[in-house]
Amino acid sequence: MIAKRWRQWSIATRLIVLFTAATCLLMLGTFALIYGALVRHNREEDLAFMRSYIAVMRSDLMEEFPGTAQLQREVESFQTGVGTTALLVRIINAEGRTLAATHGMDQLLPSDLFGRPVGLPDESRPAQRYLATNGREYFLMTAWLGPANESGERWLLQLATDRYEKQLFLRRFRRTLILLMICGMGAIALASRWIVHRGLLPLGEVATAMKRVRPSRLDERISSPGWPSELTGLAAAYDDMLDRLEDSFTRLSRFSADLAHELRTPLAILRGETEVILSKSRTAEEYREVLESSLEEIHRLSQVIDSLLFLARAENAAIPIERHELDAGRELTAVMEFYDAAAAEAEVSISVEGGGLLLADPLLFRRAVSNLVTNALQHTPRGGHIGLLIEAGGGETLISVVDSGRGIAREHLPRLFDRFYRVDPSRHQIGNGLGLSIVRSIMQLHGGKVSIESRPGEGTRVTLAFPAG
Repeated sequence: MIAKRWRQWSIATRLIVLFTAATCLLMLGTFALIYGALVRHNREEDLAFMRSYIAVMRSDLMEEFPGTAQLQREVESFQTGVGTTALLVRIINAEGRTLAATHGMDQLLPSDLFGRPVGLPDESRPAQRYLATNGREYFLMTAWLGPANESGERWLLQLATDRYEKQLFLRRFRRTLILLMICGMGAIALASRWIVHRGLLPLGEVATAMKRVRPSRLDERISSPGWPSELTGLAAAYDDMLDRLEDSFTRLSRFSADLAHELRTPLAILRGETEVILSKSRTAEEYREVLESSLEEIHRLSQVIDSLLFLARAENAAIPIERHELDAGRELTAVMEFYDAAAAEAEVSISVEGGGLLLADPLLFRRAVSNLVTNALQHTPRGGHIGLLIEAGGGETLISVVDSGRGIAREHLPRLFDRFYRVDPSRHQIGNGLGLSIVRSIMQLHGGKVSIESRPGEGTRVTLAFPAG
């Protein structure tokens, strides 16, 4: 549920929450370190003060033990302590009698609360923590004093530090940190909201620029040198998509117009001939002529539809490719023999040169080459020549169809593989303008390439590049 709601939040809300949480965690960690360091410092300060007092007392009592009255004055002089540390002192003799003590210490901290004394003056051990009945916390420590005479008598020193002032300071400091934390969270949330809002402004501008794009305004582009680097790639990719869409829309519009023209012409012929033949009674021979003409137009329509269906399936990769190792020379010879009669009628010679193997679908390979030979026959004058050339090497096999025809102007070459495109629109009855488009689709299915070279008056060369197996 939480993950689902999180995904439903806006990017701005997520960034604000994450930024605020991260900053608050960093503040919390910093405050915890500061507070912990202060607590340790206070503790070490109290322990160091107690050890220093033990050292002073041992130094003073090393040679001679003073009287009880003097010892009491010595003890009371340390009652206030240093800074915020209040020190409570009690000295007990070997028989357990209290020789000197801070006023009120016996009622607040009885002697049996103190643990075993430390041995050496520089010995370090944790002090005992004790919470008294008055609610104050104390550190308790014991040590041996003496000997001050030849008898080797020793005295027990019991020390206690009243930590009330320091605990009060720590509580106030803790409350201050909590208040700072709460105020900081609010300030961070507001700052995060402002920062995220400012940071996402370019994204909103990109969205606004995208909304300006319409089917009638595909020339709109959103790339700008002022975008942040994170959005530059997005804007460039969007512009690339618009380029492709604009190109597709242009092709689609041109294709629709060409298709309408291709279908309108034979349908107009069929309708006109039918209306004329039905306008009055005709002889059987006249009816036969009209039916034969109609059959030719129907055949032409069928070819256009079949070609368009093939191209549609090829673009969607719906045509299965069954590649076989083919003898390119044998395949081209079969194509040449198929066109021998048509070439002889057009007084054009055809030859095959070279040899090699390639991996291709036999039917698609023959269809591609046949389309090229058909085009070459249509545009090669009488007495011309068409060569089918094979070149193998460099990881691919090249099949070229070269004719000595009229050639094609350079400005037409980039569009020759477009559907229904013709160099000379007046020759609309020769072919349907889909032959080279089918060739390109067949090469794309094989993962190959098709290229064309031509110069007016010098002929045309179309090359099919099949990749190695």
